Amino acid sequence: SMQVSLRALIGDVVASASDTSAEASALHQGANKLHQGSSDQADQVSSSAAAMEQLAVSVGEIASATEDSAKQAGQALKITQDGQRNMSLAAENTRLVVSAVEENQRMMAALGASVKKIGAVAEAISGIAKRTNLLALNAAIEAARAGEQGRGFAVVAGEVTELAGQTQRSTEDIARLVTEIAERESSVTESMAGLQSGVSRSVEAIQTLAGELEQISIANTAVSSNAEDVKHMLSQQQQASTDVAGIMERMSGITERNLGTVADVEAAAAGLEDTARELKLLVAHFEQRI
Repeated sequence: SMQVSLRALIGDVVASASDTSAEASALHQGANKLHQGSSDQADQVSSSAAAMEQLAVSVGEIASATEDSAKQAGQALKITQDGQRNMSLAAENTRLVVSAVEENQRMMAALGASVKKIGAVAEAISGIAKRTNLLALNAAIEAARAGEQGRGFAVVAGEVTELAGQTQRSTEDIARLVTEIAERESSVTESMAGLQSGVSRSVEAIQTLAGELEQISIANTAVSSNAEDVKHMLSQQQQASTDVAGIMERMSGITERNLGTVADVEAAAAGLEDTARELKLLVAHFEQRI
């Protein structure tokens, strides 16, 4: 009876040992697979962390290049604005030149009118001198007829004739000078007209260039603003990439620790499997002795 009960107990122990061995084997296999999966996951997390770090570096380089572009755009904007101010000054100076030319034209026109008046006066004086010369000639003739009594009158008539001749020569010189002045005034007027036309074209060209500079300034302002926005977004992306890389690094550490824990479980399962196997052998040996 005792032997039967003992054999039954041994049978139960053998069955339990078999079950334990099977479960330990399954646990060992599962732990082995989990260890392999955790190892693969650790490698992937490590690779992902490295990739995120590289991405953060790349984004940083792009952000730096964008910042340089923003600086260059800002410098271009400043140069364009300086050019606009210079063009405005040039346009103002050109308008002053136009005003000066117009004033000179008015002065030359007034001078021309005065010269014409001088010419008219000189012509009138010339006419008077001619009549005076004629009268003096008649007086000299009459004085000659008067003989001794007209001698003094003849001297006066001679002096009048000489003065009339001098006046005639002076009026001729004045007329010649008036003609030269009129010719020069006409030439100067034509030159000023050409200068005014050229200056007017310069004003139009300056205004056109100023408009183009305004468009460039607007474009540079937009580029500078967009570059600043891109730089800000890249800075945020760089920070996010750095944060993600940090998280991935921490995940890698956790995975490594989990990998160690799984290795411990795997070792424990292997030990349990060995213990169950030894227990089965001991029970079988004990059963043979009963």
